[in-house]
Amino acid sequence: MSIDDNILLVNTATETDDTLKTDAIAQCSLISLDTISIPIRISTSSHKFCVICRSDLDGKHATVISESIRLTLLVQHTIYLIPGVRCCKDHLNGNGLKPQGLNIIKKKYPPITSIMINDLMDIINELILQVKNSKSDILIQKKVSISFDDPFQYSDDDYFTLIGIYKSDFDALCEQVKMRDTDNRSVSMAIGCLLTKLRIGLSNDVLSTLFSFDDKRTIGHIVESARKALIENFVPSYLGFHHISRETVIKCHTRPLAKQLLTGGNDAAILVLDSTYLYVQKSSNNLLQRKLFSLHKNRPLIKPMMIVATDGYIISAIGPYYADWRNNDANITNHLLRTNQENILSWLKAGDTLVVDRGFRDVIDYVKSLGFKVYMPLFLSKSKKKYTVCH
Repeated sequence: MSIDDNILLVNTATETDDTLKTDAIAQCSLISLDTISIPIRISTSSHKFCVICRSDLDGKHATVISESIRLTLLVQHTIYLIPGVRCCKDHLNGNGLKPQGLNIIKKKYPPITSIMINDLMDIINELILQVKNSKSDILIQKKVSISFDDPFQYSDDDYFTLIGIYKSDFDALCEQVKMRDTDNRSVSMAIGCLLTKLRIGLSNDVLSTLFSFDDKRTIGHIVESARKALIENFVPSYLGFHHISRETVIKCHTRPLAKQLLTGGNDAAILVLDSTYLYVQKSSNNLLQRKLFSLHKNRPLIKPMMIVATDGYIISAIGPYYADWRNNDANITNHLLRTNQENILSWLKAGDTLVVDRGFRDVIDYVKSLGFKVYMPLFLSKSKKKYTVCH
């Protein structure tokens, strides 16, 4: 006879106020010589129906609830799920149970259950085996690790401190990324690990300790998979000349003052170009180190070319380029126009305006030959000490 056949649910009509307030540490009540009442919700056992919502699993994506989830529910919520029960995948979030699923369980299963003593012993023995074999740190807390699987573990400020965005933005980002959960990480853990590395700049060794992964090689694979997923699913929707039209930039991202001063009020695109830099570690490859080393900043770095609208909206970031003398602002601009990076020449129209600084002076004639207007701060002649009103 199975455990499920011997479970008798207490009639809710006989529950008293004291019974409903009984918590996990309350004493059990002996109903008969072989039956005991315990303050634990115990699920039914079925492979055909979802243990949470009781929907038919035929033809649906279902999964067996892991031992770590079952142990978490028992320790934190006094809910015992029979080994081998299945549920809809929609109820799971990474390696945990969604709050909605937990609320459904609490409504469907009474807080007090009557069970045969022999079956209770089977449950206790099974739990002892789980504790010995489980890798969960619920009962045996060896170390506390960073985890983004539990949406209630951190506050909005904690999220912003770790990854630079708030919890709602992080959840929206994870929903846009098409990745699969693996045995050692969930989608939210992979994205969170990458954003933490970008935000704080920690090494893979440190990240492996903070996130409780085996070694830095595992972290490297996780960060790389998350980066590829963002490049494929997220970045194209928010960066690059293909993600926004010229008309949208003119209508929504052009400041009225810039439009009046630079285009005379005409509907023309105004783009601001300037290269920025990202510091990188010193390379052991001497040839690469020479290309990365910047004499201006006196350290190795890479240079992406930023193209923004007059209101600060980032349209595209092209590159990155090496930091040596060959890759100054003028040469980078010359390269991206001659190679038509991101089909920029088709996006721009004759009469559009480019705003640059003096580092672009060597490429201004070529840009004007393409039919674009260029605005750059004037050079002060040697005989002058200040600009005139006309300038």
